[in-house]
Amino acid sequence: MSEQTTGTAATPVGGTDEIAFYRRGGLGEIELTRPKALNALTIAMIEAADPQLRAWQRDEDVRAVLIRGQGRRLSAPAATCARSGTTARPCSAGRATGR
Repeated sequence: MSEQTTGTAATPVGGTDEIAFYRRGGLGEIELTRPKALNALTIAMIEAADPQLRAWQRDEDVRAVLIRGQGRRLSAPAATCARSGTTARPCSAGRATGR
């Protein structure tokens, strides 16, 4: 994490081996940490992000959320292609169908 975003140090606030969460003043930061997979989102990453995003939504001091990815891409086409309600399902033939 560099300090160039706001000029203050980021404080780790949780995460997994695939996604990390930081707080820097009024900024919440999400870092996708799967550079070898071009940071493609997985169901586990989405499930890890959900409670943190909800916590930031309730926190009046968090004014924005920045999403970044390690490596050369923010995110490849998602490893999770469709969500229906709360049930995520994997891609079919690597394409998002929305069905």
